[in-house]
Amino acid sequence: MTNSKALTSVIAERRAQRANWGAEHDSWHSPAEWIGLEFVYLRRAAEATNDGFGHPPAFREAMVKVGALALAAIEDHDRRVDAVRGGGA
Repeated sequence: MTNSKALTSVIAERRAQRANWGAEHDSWHSPAEWIGLEFVYLRRAAEATNDGFGHPPAFREAMVKVGALALAAIEDHDRRVDAVRGGGA
């Protein structure tokens, strides 16, 4: 896999989230809350395509946020699992 424009956008959004909220903020969310946050942006993406045509900028922006939130949720999950296992992967 190459470092595509999409992946670059998701990583940049994830960095912006960390800068805005701080790394410790992620640990405040339960798995259900992560899913709820992602659903908000999935819904925005769906609403951006209500005309049935193409992929307007709002669709892409929302999907980038979904990707970044998914990454945050996975990172949070891995940190929790590592903590239970004593830091091992």
